[in-house]
Amino acid sequence: MPRTRPITRPPGGATPWLLAVLLGLVGWAHESTPLAQPMQHWLQDRAVADARPMASTGVAMVLIDEASQARHGPLPWRRDLHARLIDQLSGARVVIDTEPFGTPESERALAELQNIHATIAADPVLARHPELPALIERSEASLNGDAHLTQSLERHTRVLLSLGPPGDGLPPLPRLASAAAGIGHAVTGADADGVIRRHPLWRHGSAQDAPSLAALGAGLYRGDSMAAVETGLRDHPPRLAGHSLPDDSDSSLMPLWPVHDGPNGAPPSLSAREVLAGSPALARLKGRIVVIGRDDRSTPRLRLPDRREISPAEALARLSGAMADGHWARTPAALQWLPWGLLVAAGLYLWRIVPRLTRNSALMLSASLCLALALGSHGLLAWGGMWIAPTLPIFALVLGHLALIARDRWQMHQRRSRGPLLTTTLDEDTVITSYETVTVTTRERTVIRHDEPETVPQAPPRPAPATPPAVARTAASPRTTPPPARCPAICRTPRCSTSAGPSSTPRCCTRPTRSRPPSR
Repeated sequence: MPRTRPITRPPGGATPWLLAVLLGLVGWAHESTPLAQPMQHWLQDRAVADARPMASTGVAMVLIDEASQARHGPLPWRRDLHARLIDQLSGARVVIDTEPFGTPESERALAELQNIHATIAADPVLARHPELPALIERSEASLNGDAHLTQSLERHTRVLLSLGPPGDGLPPLPRLASAAAGIGHAVTGADADGVIRRHPLWRHGSAQDAPSLAALGAGLYRGDSMAAVETGLRDHPPRLAGHSLPDDSDSSLMPLWPVHDGPNGAPPSLSAREVLAGSPALARLKGRIVVIGRDDRSTPRLRLPDRREISPAEALARLSGAMADGHWARTPAALQWLPWGLLVAAGLYLWRIVPRLTRNSALMLSASLCLALALGSHGLLAWGGMWIAPTLPIFALVLGHLALIARDRWQMHQRRSRGPLLTTTLDEDTVITSYETVTVTTRERTVIRHDEPETVPQAPPRPAPATPPAVARTAASPRTTPPPARCPAICRTPRCSTSAGPSSTPRCCTRPTRSRPPSR
């Protein structure tokens, strides 16, 4: 059976330069292009989904669902309804209201006041009424929802307000911002496929930089002041609740999603209609981080790494709970450059080890190394809470191995195209026959082709000589030697031999002359 050709280095030492250029291109493409993101996201999602379960009981949700909108009107709600919600959540440790309050609510109040003013001006009797100024003031106060919301924020003292959507990014009104405990962004940081893999700690805008609402809520829940939380998030590396956060270039955090005490592992939730009605279930929200947000049919859906669909309010609650309990993936400083070290090790492996193996052995070993890298990264994240992306060395192994195979095939094609006559001549069959003369028998050895095993027919065993009778010894008759046969024309020397006698066909004693290709 023919052996598999090994992948060999070309003469002149071109392989190190080829591998160096290839590995440089792999590193540049991995860091500057999204080519490796699908594989990296798939590995990360599998590891996060298989992570050991972690419990969290510190968050809850108040959802403005369809039942609440049917009872109190569609969104956006009046500011006085938000004020009533915050008043009912006085037992919550931290309240996060995701509704933006970037524009004043005075337009609606102004329209009502204008109607009242027109009615008074049209009636001369009402115009002279002494209680009308007080009535207008009370109407203005009842219709001014911003004032009610400001008072509720000042009473609770631990309410966080949200910036507007990323499109406008309007901050809350100055009077609301000064009354709230802090302002942050509610961007979850979902990827293009809707899966939340990283959460940005900061949102950089043209007007101001805003920290994450989830991080602010987790810091307040842990007992830090707002100034201490914001200062810790600005440090390098960032700090939150006594823990160091990953210092990534994009200031993002990879959360590990804990299991909550609600249905199906979700945070417990109440409808806003139940909260406004003063439901006894409000006792479940005491001492927690409570997130107020919408959840109806028009609300866009996000996904966890295990492909469960959640609302943005639930995503923010889960993020805040994970950060409050310290559930996020960490990358130690000593291991941040490990992928690049593995890239160099992959280059040395392709240069020094692969050329010494057969093609099938090299493929199996490279596939085993890629599988070991993927399983090692999976185990570190699932059971150790550390994430080291294995895609850089895996891509280097795969592409480098394919490049060596392609180069070897190209070299074989070049050799065949340069010397077809030599290749044809060397592949012809060659028969070599030799004879050895023995006293009684002749042993024949035949070699067929240079790449096949020898076949050596064995002569029958020599019988034991019989005891000669005791007779007189006579002179032996002379042996008749047959005349030598003529050698074939292809023999290199005129000496020939036969195996059975004079009638046998003569054969060459030595190797016949081989035709050689003409020299170029």
